[in-house]
Amino acid sequence: MELLQRRRHNRSGRSQLQILNFASLPPSQAAVQTLREELLNATVGMGIVPAVYALAGKTEEMPPVVDCMPDFAVDVCSAEIAYAHEVEVTNMPPPIAFLPHRLFPSVSSEGYTEERDRFLAEVNMAPETLPKIAEITAGQCKNIEWLRQRMGAVTSSKFGQVARCMRLGRYSASLIKSVLGYRYWNCKTVPRTNAKSLQWGLVHEAAAREMYLGVMKDEHSGLNISLPGLLVDAANPFIRASPDGVVSCTCHSVKWIVEIKCPYSVRTIDPLEAVENGMLKYISKHGDEYRLLPNQAAGYYEQIQGCMAIVGVKHCHFVVWTEVGELIIPVDFDSTFWNEQLLPSIINFFHAYIVPEILTERVRNGLQLLDKEQHDSDAAPAEPNIDYCSDTCAEQKHTSISNDSDDCLLELVVDVDMQDEMQQYSDAATAEPLYTDFYSDVEPD
Repeated sequence: MELLQRRRHNRSGRSQLQILNFASLPPSQAAVQTLREELLNATVGMGIVPAVYALAGKTEEMPPVVDCMPDFAVDVCSAEIAYAHEVEVTNMPPPIAFLPHRLFPSVSSEGYTEERDRFLAEVNMAPETLPKIAEITAGQCKNIEWLRQRMGAVTSSKFGQVARCMRLGRYSASLIKSVLGYRYWNCKTVPRTNAKSLQWGLVHEAAAREMYLGVMKDEHSGLNISLPGLLVDAANPFIRASPDGVVSCTCHSVKWIVEIKCPYSVRTIDPLEAVENGMLKYISKHGDEYRLLPNQAAGYYEQIQGCMAIVGVKHCHFVVWTEVGELIIPVDFDSTFWNEQLLPSIINFFHAYIVPEILTERVRNGLQLLDKEQHDSDAAPAEPNIDYCSDTCAEQKHTSISNDSDDCLLELVVDVDMQDEMQQYSDAATAEPLYTDFYSDVEPD
């Protein structure tokens, strides 16, 4: 009420205000962007005032204030802001990594335990907040907010890696960095890539979906595939997934999901032949039946089980598409596998590694995450085994999580002899971000 009265007072005194000539005070690009974000993404929990549309100068010209704001701090009730009209503002849920929190030198610092408990309470968002995340991330990889909302959350494409990490009982620094999305914290637009395998998957996923739709129309009536945004697990909001499609039809009352892969390494080979020749190691053949295998480096089985659990469906079609053909493998939800193996691993990983990293940023700064490991040389971070997917990949020093080039993580190998060179490469790539884990929920994974 006090703020509203102050704003009304400012309006009543507009005729007495001296309108500044903002043309003589050009704002810096960083200042404009900061103000724009604060106005349009105001968050009460962070102490920022609710957003308003603010205009400067004469009402006839009505230039947006974010385009001509002077390069100095402006209070919400400052005379330099002339309010034109008010709008209803809905706060955008912040990514988990950016929820308000204190930073500590280590997990043993005074006050860490209390802040951890308070932070975890913030992570458990109100139920009405969860659908907003799906709405603001519509379009998935074409939407920068989809990238932001994954920062600090364990997404389905990483479930397999997380499970391996927890089985080993040792964390992977690269996996933690990937979950936090450090490389993209300053991205304002969707990054681009020159990697052929990634371009291939992104370009042909739509064609694969259409082919799948054509096949399914022979078996179902009123078939529809919707592409959701980032879906959030209601019980554990730090667990999220982006399925390639949620499928429904008028002839059945149940829905199912579809997960599409367009492996670049077998793009000109029939998927059936690729499986028989051992080129797709995450698929096995038993007689005339094809099965998606768990506990494989690619992690597709774990990804699909997680997607089904979050969406709340019991069935998935795993689709492998090439220029020659398409292989559709039905996968049923395994509640025992999810509830007794995968889900506990994901929850433990988030609490044991992601929360401590958010509150300390030790891995980001090149330090051991947990204090006890500083004095234990045997507890060094466990990185994924390096297995180059192809000669080309090896030459480019990319790390692969399987022998299929579409699974290449595109993370540069930190080799002792090449560390300085790789750091220069990484720094040079900052201005034009590369695809790495950004499209791990699309294709390739």
